[in-house]
Amino acid sequence: MLKLRFGARLLVLIPLFALSAAAQAPNSNWSTIQALAPGTEVRVAATGKPVSGTVSSVTESAIVLSVDSRPQMFDKAQITSISTRKKGHRARNAVIGMGVGLAAGLVIGAASTTSSQGQGWDALRGIAIGAVGGAGAVAGTVVGAVWPTGGWHKIYQR
Repeated sequence: MLKLRFGARLLVLIPLFALSAAAQAPNSNWSTIQALAPGTEVRVAATGKPVSGTVSSVTESAIVLSVDSRPQMFDKAQITSISTRKKGHRARNAVIGMGVGLAAGLVIGAASTTSSQGQGWDALRGIAIGAVGGAGAVAGTVVGAVWPTGGWHKIYQR
């Protein structure tokens, strides 16, 4: 009973934690940008369309990106925001998908092969459960691998 109450309280608090995390504003300190290592993939939103490239250099008043192997400079005054690429988790998602797919496949296979027939069907039932479980694992792995990950994380906003 105690675990149930704790779980219910936790379910109520999770959305509150998510709201507070979403409310955090991006940094407006240029020193964050100056700390970026050359080669870091960034997206700069300035006047016009956002431009993606890798950092070549950063000064007190500008950032230089390598865009399609050509340098492009953005003055600090014209930049509205800068974002860095988030790390993707495709391998982790594939493993999670495989586990979920395997578990679902085994449950579905076990439920669909139960019969009131004699002992002779046990081997066939085991093969069917394994086949459905394997298909579920493959499907889960594929879904986990192609699930969208990564994205952009805003680190500077004027």
